[in-house]
Amino acid sequence: MGVWMIALILIASLIAGVVIYIDVISDFIIDANFLHLP
Repeated sequence: MGVWMIALILIASLIAGVVIYIDVISDFIIDANFLHLP
């Protein structure tokens, strides 16, 4: 049972990390595009 809990926690943290990474990168791209507007 413990192994499954560890696996679920690892998968959840991995998904959360990817979501946060995508959010930060998208915000950075939006900010960069906004700054480059004429």
